[in-house]
Amino acid sequence: IKVEWKTHKRGDPGATWNINGNLIEVYSWPGKSKLRSILDLVHELAHHKAWINADRIQDETLNLILNKEGEDPKSLSKEERRTIYLMEKNDTQYRREIIKDLNLTIPEWRIQLDEALDIWIYYVYYLNGKDPTMKEKKTKELELKKLFKGE
Repeated sequence: IKVEWKTHKRGDPGATWNINGNLIEVYSWPGKSKLRSILDLVHELAHHKAWINADRIQDETLNLILNKEGEDPKSLSKEERRTIYLMEKNDTQYRREIIKDLNLTIPEWRIQLDEALDIWIYYVYYLNGKDPTMKEKKTKELELKKLFKGE
């Protein structure tokens, strides 16, 4: 798999995984930490690992939904958004294995926070058809940090 580092443009995600399994793009912007970039890469590698574990066969229905989302995210039905949410939630299980395999040293609370925040963001997207606002994300991140780090 090829990993490309790109400059973030308005509307770009933190990172993407190509459903053909041949490319991960990680986007950077001023102030994005190295840890955030690594966690974004691990997130996308988890999708890649799920694809490998499925014998490199991507679910055709999921492919159609992901392509539709790429063209017009607002056009997805709640059931289609649920499919994306469940994929994201399922693929999260591979993150710790990847972190261990790569011998990365990341505090446990930070991994827990990243996983929980991602799952929450996709859950909100599933329910509402749009991502939470930056203010909502920051509030949830602080709540989760208190829970996992104890601050």
